[in-house]
Amino acid sequence: MSATVIQMRRKEPPAVVPPLNVHAYVHTILEAANSLLRDELEIIAFNADISTHKPVIWVNDCPRVRNLARVGQASYQRQGHSADGPYQVGVFERCGVSVQWMERVTP
Repeated sequence: MSATVIQMRRKEPPAVVPPLNVHAYVHTILEAANSLLRDELEIIAFNADISTHKPVIWVNDCPRVRNLARVGQASYQRQGHSADGPYQVGVFERCGVSVQWMERVTP
């Protein structure tokens, strides 16, 4: 006499994604924006980075942000070319937010 044993696999519950704390997220953006405005930087946009879930604030290119890259407090993340010519994107962090600007590069 033989018996067949079939192992039953327990069904795992689906992974629970924690709810997005929208108030904390917006507060982080406002805190960084106020800090940038105190430094007289012009904010032109903000969005959420899909891969890192980190807020991103875009500021206008100016000598102040270029100087941050020159002294090592910011870096250039990527380069590209558009209809207006070559550019590079600078980035630094402020209050947990990624601050970026697009800078035109002379060929």
